[in-house]
Amino acid sequence: MRQIVSDGEMTDEFLKDKYDKKPLITQSIDKPDITTSIVIDMSNSTYSDMDTPGTISYTMELQGADLPVDKAKFNMADDVQNSSVNAGRYTYTTGGGRGGSSGSYNYIDGSGFDLANTPWEVFFNPDTSGPWNYTDNRPN
Repeated sequence: MRQIVSDGEMTDEFLKDKYDKKPLITQSIDKPDITTSIVIDMSNSTYSDMDTPGTISYTMELQGADLPVDKAKFNMADDVQNSSVNAGRYTYTTGGGRGGSSGSYNYIDGSGFDLANTPWEVFFNPDTSGPWNYTDNRPN
């Protein structure tokens, strides 16, 4: 499964190319004043593996005539003194829905995510044009 969303300046990609592996998520921004790249690769673990963190790459660069070149860049690989990666540190327990859907996510910190009881209506903006204009697409 692959989904790419782009507006010409920002691009998001979700790639799940192995059934039993977690996804690769990429986001980039390319504008005249800022460029960023974030790659979260969790494809090194299965949905029953909570102990293997994904790999993360994050870079950012600000551009502008008044910015010092050496101070307007960030690279997670070089500029982070202490980090703790929890990306990919979750499991999925299959549910009773089709193909194991309607299951639950459990995270390394003990929290979970209940998809069925998420208040999706808080993400609904009736004033925004787009898919929400179609009644059938609106959350219940």
